[in-house]
Amino acid sequence: SQFNQYWILQSYGNAGRMEQALASIKLCWKAPLELGKGCFWENSSPEWLAFLKEGDAAPGLPSYCHPWASGVTAWLSHYMGGIRPVLPGYERVLVAPYFSEQYPTVKSSILTPNGEVRVNAQLVETPGKLLRGGVTVHVSVYSPVAGMFGFQPELHGPGRPRATLSAIHTRGNMMVKPMTLEDARAQLKLSRNNASTTLPADHLFASLEAGVHANFTIHYRAMNILNGDTTSDKNENPFPDPYYPAKILGIDRLSRGNGLVNHGSAGYLLLGHDNGSDVVRLPSYIRNVSIWQHGYPGWLQPQREFIGSSLDDPTYLVDEKAANGTTVRRLGMVGYDDSRGGQINELLLHIETAASRADDGGVSPYVLSVYFVAKSVDCKHVIRAMDLESLNIIAPTTLMEDYTGGVWYTLQYNKSVRLRLSNIKGIRVSAIAFGKPDEYSTGRLDYTIE
Repeated sequence: SQFNQYWILQSYGNAGRMEQALASIKLCWKAPLELGKGCFWENSSPEWLAFLKEGDAAPGLPSYCHPWASGVTAWLSHYMGGIRPVLPGYERVLVAPYFSEQYPTVKSSILTPNGEVRVNAQLVETPGKLLRGGVTVHVSVYSPVAGMFGFQPELHGPGRPRATLSAIHTRGNMMVKPMTLEDARAQLKLSRNNASTTLPADHLFASLEAGVHANFTIHYRAMNILNGDTTSDKNENPFPDPYYPAKILGIDRLSRGNGLVNHGSAGYLLLGHDNGSDVVRLPSYIRNVSIWQHGYPGWLQPQREFIGSSLDDPTYLVDEKAANGTTVRRLGMVGYDDSRGGQINELLLHIETAASRADDGGVSPYVLSVYFVAKSVDCKHVIRAMDLESLNIIAPTTLMEDYTGGVWYTLQYNKSVRLRLSNIKGIRVSAIAFGKPDEYSTGRLDYTIE
């Protein structure tokens, strides 16, 4: 959630990893800002941009205007704008804007009990100069109370290019001698007992006078990066493209109830299939399959529902109890049809392999399929595939919709799995089946998988 990400932003900021922090903001807040007309959502995922459009209901039905998700705005003011109280009530202030070649302009203001604190910082040269001769930064600051102006001794650019402080001047070209952290703390008479903000250890400082418009010009010269230097820059983007160890083999809308023959050739669990009871035929490599339903009291075992039997409905599963050549189909389910939101908004399917969950090797790759049959064309949910032990995402999140005619979702993996089914407008699960991997790899199935 964006609430949790705020504390991660705090950690990034306190560690001086601003490029990483700002990259995480783009990653974690992009979806709700693009899909929700600028409102902060209760929670979201970057993956949602792949299958939602503006105005669509979101998985899990979060609040679409949620104050606890807006902490990023305060963080930007305090860490990007750099305006923070040094003493309670802003009796003394720190102004330490963050600027880099990727973020050449910073402008921020905060209204305090003593008046407005303002800062405006701008790189003068065109981006790209950091790679050559260096850059100059102009910073204007106004504070109604005394404090400290903080600035970076090194200026970071995309990747590893960076520059180091050459000189700092005030208006009138007067050179300023930067203060160290110890000097700044001593001048402000700070102690552990009275400070509201810890001064950043990786900054240098200059004094701010109360009620004075201060103007600083900071010169950075390019650092020589030796050929072959592979030392990683602490501000490199920590969010590479995702890697998925599992593989979604397909979304099958053609085989419908007949698909149990192939998707379940190694075993299956038919939910509520026998007049409300499950039919269980698990393969030897699967130790257990369990289903959990979310509710405010906690995770609950959901009730099974027997939908009925039919001689000719193709969405119903072929009944293994059929005798005398009579084709009998039955269908049961776990789930619900409406958009209930926070009270009951998702199901968890846990598939535990026979190998120890602590065994990194897992088992041989196996094929898992889940069968859904919707009651209404509006029924819609998403599937997030996760490793059951680590809870890492193992495959792209998939939107399931338009499945009144039945649909199979098929995944290949070699460890225990959690499938998290997040409600948008109902979830109906009828079967969890296990097929033979070679039938998928050789194309011996008698239907096409989309």
